[in-house]
Amino acid sequence: MTQITLEQVLQQRLRELREQAGLSQNALARVAKAQGLPWTQAHVGALERAERQLSLGELLLIAQRVFKVGWEDMVATPADSVLLAPGVAIRARELPSLCRLEARYVRISRTKSRKRAPGRAKAKRRRH
Repeated sequence: MTQITLEQVLQQRLRELREQAGLSQNALARVAKAQGLPWTQAHVGALERAERQLSLGELLLIAQRVFKVGWEDMVATPADSVLLAPGVAIRARELPSLCRLEARYVRISRTKSRKRAPGRAKAKRRRH
């Protein structure tokens, strides 16, 4: 069973869609800049390496204005499941439904490993 994070899905899809469109990173940066995004080739490279995250606004703009796809198409992945947050996963085939806000069709489940975020210690309860 393959599981990847939502950030990894977006990173992979951005690269796939850019390559399908026949755009270099520099060309995508120029197209994005024409749409009002302050992107450079270095920014696109960082997004594709998951060193930077796409904002929701960037995701919507790039999907619709640049690649001419629905934003749910930006989350298509061959993985079995997608990790939405630490310990919370969704079946990958249900991710487009979640993007369309069709929550009644989506089953979100807890994963087995529930690691705490770094620096977040378990809170101690005080007794009064």
